[in-house]
Amino acid sequence: MIDIHSHIVWGLDDGMPDESGMRSAFQMAKEDGIKIICSTPHFIGNQLNKDKFKEVRNRQREARKISNEYGIQLAFGCELFLNADVYQLLEENVFESLNQSRYILCEFDVRKDIHKIEDFNEYLYEIEVKGYVPCIAHVERYFQDGLDLEIIEDWKEKGYVFQVNRSSLLGIHGSTIEKNAWELLKKGYAHVIASDCHRASGRRVSVLSDVYEKVEKKMGKENAELLMVENPYAILSNRDIKEMKPKKGFFRRKS
Repeated sequence: MIDIHSHIVWGLDDGMPDESGMRSAFQMAKEDGIKIICSTPHFIGNQLNKDKFKEVRNRQREARKISNEYGIQLAFGCELFLNADVYQLLEENVFESLNQSRYILCEFDVRKDIHKIEDFNEYLYEIEVKGYVPCIAHVERYFQDGLDLEIIEDWKEKGYVFQVNRSSLLGIHGSTIEKNAWELLKKGYAHVIASDCHRASGRRVSVLSDVYEKVEKKMGKENAELLMVENPYAILSNRDIKEMKPKKGFFRRKS
């Protein structure tokens, strides 16, 4: 399995607090069957400049050497925070796409419903203007009263990538977010599932096998492979991703 959203590298953000925790998380990922992890620390406009970006990259390089000890490939990226300050980062090229691909993992403030975030589509458009494809992190978490399919379908039409969190599918963020996550899968909108790992223990850990089993049971093995192996690999390889395959009982036939 391949995890394209992880805060596993220590000391960069609200993720892994120390090297010991990171090592434990690498060991956990190894035992879970995860082969590639993309380090995606939060990049927030008013907290980052070119000097701090260099510090992040140096720490990621240190972590890559350690990940090799566990037989895990560590790719580099970021989770770009979309607010008014993102323009500065984009203008100064202080951001990192996923493994230098055309895909950028980006997020909104999960504390706010998407309808309360002004100019949310403008931020996504600015990423497109730079020549990149927005990969929207934990898309299910921005709809606190249930999915707004008009927004989802508009984003899908624009070619945006939808990343769903393991923790959401397991119900860790509450029943509404869990329902949103599974609805994205059942309607065939989801493109990739990732851990959004922040710690070596607790709820958001470097594990995917548990949700792989649930997806395989509900949506079929082909879709589990697509969401946690094939599409993540395509993203990190700068290739086109594929859409989910319909499973009988979840998708209506077109008339």
